[in-house]
Amino acid sequence: MLRAVVRCAVSSADLVALFNGPHLVPTRARSVSKDMAGRMRMLRPWFVGAALVVATSASAATITFETRSNGLTPFVEGDSVGGEFLATSGITLTNATIVTPSLNTFVFDAESPAHSGLNVVIDDGGPLSIVFASPVSAVSGYFTYFAPLTLQAFDISNAPLAPVLSAFAGNYGSSGNPVNELLAITFAPGISRVLLTGDPAGGSFTFDDLTYTVANGGPQVPEPATLWMLCLGGLYLGWRRGRDRASPASDL
Repeated sequence: MLRAVVRCAVSSADLVALFNGPHLVPTRARSVSKDMAGRMRMLRPWFVGAALVVATSASAATITFETRSNGLTPFVEGDSVGGEFLATSGITLTNATIVTPSLNTFVFDAESPAHSGLNVVIDDGGPLSIVFASPVSAVSGYFTYFAPLTLQAFDISNAPLAPVLSAFAGNYGSSGNPVNELLAITFAPGISRVLLTGDPAGGSFTFDDLTYTVANGGPQVPEPATLWMLCLGGLYLGWRRGRDRASPASDL
């Protein structure tokens, strides 16, 4: 599906170039009648909207831990994330296990609600690490923790950056502090990996909605649901622009 959308975006860019001036029109296209050319120009906003959607979707991506990398198979409590998203997003997580707080399987489930959806990830057995196949310029997530939390990022040469520390010693439900604290780090030259440490033995925090931006405009693959929403938004934008251009001035 994603390949089809990308091909559509490439074709759209070609069409926009075609519409912008006669100097860009191939010889075989110059025989198109004025009526047909006018109709094609009316469709230009649709293609522009679709192209903008694909370009916009590459700015950031979020993994919600609700489904596996195919976007269809749901995670269930106890699943290890591991390299599930390596092929699609270039991300590998270590010591990361899926938990569904609403099931109340663990003692602390009621203390650490999900930020979105049903699932969160816990640090299972030690610090949770996130390794990126391609450097990213920004990383963030929502954390509920039972011990002070440190987000330690490393640059592309594996040198540590300034750590990001949690605001509290704990922000679980009964702590009186707001749950799901947003922790984020940005480093334009590129981040190669992140280490999240609460209790060194693990089992000390939950993590939801991993969001990242690939450094230097590299490729990203948004989750299927996000991609569909972006496509619909782009088509709506194109429809609105086309309708506005088609409306006579007296209607304004």
